[in-house]
Amino acid sequence: MTIRRRGTAVERYGWVLLALLCAAILVFGVEAWLAQGSPNDVINGSGCCNGHRMSEAPRWVYDYGIENARYMATFMVGMGLFGLGIVIAGLRHARRWAWALCWYVPVLFGVHGFVLGSFPFDIPTFSLGILGLLLMIRPVFGTPVDDAAAAPVPAVAAGSGR
Repeated sequence: MTIRRRGTAVERYGWVLLALLCAAILVFGVEAWLAQGSPNDVINGSGCCNGHRMSEAPRWVYDYGIENARYMATFMVGMGLFGLGIVIAGLRHARRWAWALCWYVPVLFGVHGFVLGSFPFDIPTFSLGILGLLLMIRPVFGTPVDDAAAAPVPAVAAGSGR
């Protein structure tokens, strides 16, 4: 006897959107880890060395840039793995705790967009995260239905019984 919650097929598979977003975070984290800057890269966004090449700046600037990139890549890989774990272990099975924890995905993209000023590019990911969670409302919070009780009753053969 399996107990499932109500919802259309699209609603029951809303977790796939969040899984894809978490997988994208993971892939971008791995890419950020593997893509290291070279000494010939131009420094942008730094108050002290803006417009210079890494090779022209003091050695600690290059070391700091590589270390900072690795910290950010590690964060992205960790957030992607964390999200995939929650989505696969809990949200796929319509667990309420997983639905609540998965709100970090749209919050992450919203904060990323506002803090870094890249919000126009974060609107699709922000919207897909919210859409995936809103699609899961009925499967997560809906009334449980017993599959055995919901199964159609076979028709009684004509002429048998009363």
